Amino acid sequence: MNHRMMLVGAVLTAFVLAPFHGAAQTNTWIGSWKINLAKSKCDHEPAPKSDYSAKYDNKDGPFHSPSGDTISLERESGDVTTATVKKAGKVVSTTSTSVSTDGKTLTQTVRYPDNAKTDVRVHDRQ
Repeated sequence: MNHRMMLVGAVLTAFVLAPFHGAAQTNTWIGSWKINLAKSKCDHEPAPKSDYSAKYDNKDGPFHSPSGDTISLERESGDVTTATVKKAGKVVSTTSTSVSTDGKTLTQTVRYPDNAKTDVRVHDRQ
């Protein structure tokens, strides 16, 4: 399974499981999300198909894939989170994730420092 597919799943799973301030009913991150391939642009890698979980502690944790061996998750604000995948200490991808103000769309922008391409993955609330 490739690391970018697991990364997207990791971010989604972490959003669902991570504790947030305020009541769960008002938290736009909590819920089930499904990728919308028609709205997504996945030039660098195929669209993800599985989940992964990690902690929001901004520390490198184990990540099992051919392209990366660690992942760190950080909440930059209430609306934006960042996931960084590294291999042998070198960043191989950074994913910025946000939820729309209406809470219906989750958007991930994946950047690859070794490549000019950027993937944008759009997920719809289920």
